[in-house]
Amino acid sequence: MKPQQPSAAAFRIEIRLQMECRKEARYPMSEAMELIVAGYVKTKNRRALSDLLSHHRRVLAELDAVTGINAAKTAEAVRDELSIIEAGIEQLKPPPGTLPENEYS
Repeated sequence: MKPQQPSAAAFRIEIRLQMECRKEARYPMSEAMELIVAGYVKTKNRRALSDLLSHHRRVLAELDAVTGINAAKTAEAVRDELSIIEAGIEQLKPPPGTLPENEYS
């Protein structure tokens, strides 16, 4: 019997609890990003999550390279969204032992 994927609502609740427990979220999380990631998790679209993760990492790198303005709040918001995306990717990881480690990494 296959383990069932959590519903989109359960995923959003889990993400919020994780962020509250870590106390890293100084700014409100993007509810839109939670919904997007929950949709990708529900449809098991790992490629879309990986593309989203790559895009957000590029944006964060560009923000970190900006000079002349203070982009700290924007960078923090992007980091919060990165944690949401990474949690979504974790949800889609196959159970241990089902794939060789190097084929999924």
